[in-house]
Amino acid sequence: KDKSDRPDMILFSSEKNIQAVNKALASNRTFNGKLFCQPAVFILEAKKASENTDNTKHIHQLDGYLNNYDKEWGILSNGLSWRLSHKSNQENYFRFDLVLFLQEFIGKNKRKPNDEDIKTFALFEHLYGAKAHSSGFLNNLFNETEQANANLRDVLKQNAHSAVEQIANGFWLDKTNRAKGFIAEEPQQVDLD
Repeated sequence: KDKSDRPDMILFSSEKNIQAVNKALASNRTFNGKLFCQPAVFILEAKKASENTDNTKHIHQLDGYLNNYDKEWGILSNGLSWRLSHKSNQENYFRFDLVLFLQEFIGKNKRKPNDEDIKTFALFEHLYGAKAHSSGFLNNLFNETEQANANLRDVLKQNAHSAVEQIANGFWLDKTNRAKGFIAEEPQQVDLD
């Protein structure tokens, strides 16, 4: 197959998983991407540092790999910015700007990392490390976020009209808005006829 049909990196959680895949592939005469990626933790698409990870071409490329190889999670990175996304929604993602983080406590401040820095880096490792996927953490986080978004949409649908009405009435009834010229004086019926 063309090299562009394969992701740059496949990340596995253990040497044992890699050996199992290599053994299964040895018995096949043709490369089977789904078989190869089945025990993988992430598909990672790597770009040059000068490439933008918000580039839709790169995002669609990663999305294609996730769908073709039947993987849920992928990482798009230029080494500076790490974009973690789920195959069902590439528009929602988590970004970690590693270089900016490192510059914050090492580069410009010339200081040793403090507890907050360590917690932030631990978050990076927790989200992008093998345990994030294998423990189910990412899937749980994704499902909780999707449910919260659905609940919020329902609340907004049910309450949007009354909220706008309350805001408009509050704006209309506040006499200082008229005094400042934000609202014209209430027209008289004679003016409307």
